[in-house]
Amino acid sequence: MFYYNFKCLCEDSGISESAVLTAINVGRNGISRWREGGEPQNKTKKAIADYFHITVSELTVGNENDQKKCDPASEDVDPLDIQIMNITRKLTPEYKRLLLVQLEAVLKLQQHESDL
Repeated sequence: MFYYNFKCLCEDSGISESAVLTAINVGRNGISRWREGGEPQNKTKKAIADYFHITVSELTVGNENDQKKCDPASEDVDPLDIQIMNITRKLTPEYKRLLLVQLEAVLKLQQHESDL
């Protein structure tokens, strides 16, 4: 659901939905339609995705079963994991790939140390 993902991105970034739309020069009148399941035009999706440094696919992919995604406190989630997730959402796809390579290397190191 587009609106749910948009809402999560805004909350995670500490910015209001209206502020994002103002920053990308898009009117706020579509928000209520989005809440009801509608989606914005492709150019608006692209502008929102660019604003958050994510792809349009990352913005639009999701499902209604992910309802706890915006409320990590409702799950048993480590606060450090939440911080890491919030930071990575702000990275460009290129930097996300670099970070992934580094995280995989750290995981291998951890596994190696636990084998000793």
